Amino acid sequence: MRLNHIAVVAALIATSTSVCFAQDAKQEAKKGETKEIRSSLSKEGSTTPCLGACTINFQKELGADFAYLIPLGSQIHQARITPDPVTIAVAARSLAAAEAATGKQAKVTASQVMAEAVDLAKMRGDAKELKAIAQLVTDATTKSELNQLVELAEDSAAEPGEASKSQYGDLTVINHTPHDLKIMVDGHVVGRVRSGRTRRMHVHAHAYHNHYDAYCMADGDLIRHANASGHNHDLTWHIDE
Repeated sequence: MRLNHIAVVAALIATSTSVCFAQDAKQEAKKGETKEIRSSLSKEGSTTPCLGACTINFQKELGADFAYLIPLGSQIHQARITPDPVTIAVAARSLAAAEAATGKQAKVTASQVMAEAVDLAKMRGDAKELKAIAQLVTDATTKSELNQLVELAEDSAAEPGEASKSQYGDLTVINHTPHDLKIMVDGHVVGRVRSGRTRRMHVHAHAYHNHYDAYCMADGDLIRHANASGHNHDLTWHIDE
């Protein structure tokens, strides 16, 4: 299945910077208000290199009989929908080794897989994941950037009251489609919504700019992703067929 199109939704959690405190104070007065977003799914299809890796026969395309290439595509796909950026990065290095040995590349390349691992780790902002991937990347600029993000993530985690933000914003998803959906915010699974059901979930996302994904639970296909900015403490998301 390939489905596509979820409208932009707003970020649920403010950052912890002092600049945002004044904005948050203004939002408190409106905390009882619910913002509603309505979006539709289309059948145009949407994917990424990692999600499409499960369709590739890496042994055939690279002309190598390395046994580890047999499950590699499925492993990359599964790690992307889990999501697990470190496993994706390890797979990228394995794929890069096969590319170097054969002098060939498949439709999905090691550089594409590694780039997706890096982007996902940045989105998730987990210090340990960022640190691990910094050891796996070969590009010096990317390595330096990841190490800087490690410091920021560790500093953010050490801020007082950081853990209490997990219930700072609520997202209600009303799934009007015939498909069971998995919802992610900034690379973290926040909940699953069955076909025709409504699910209210607390969202733990610190950034002012947030990224949203919805996946079909039946086959792991990405239905749509969206980027949005703002402060909304209570958001209702209607997903139409």
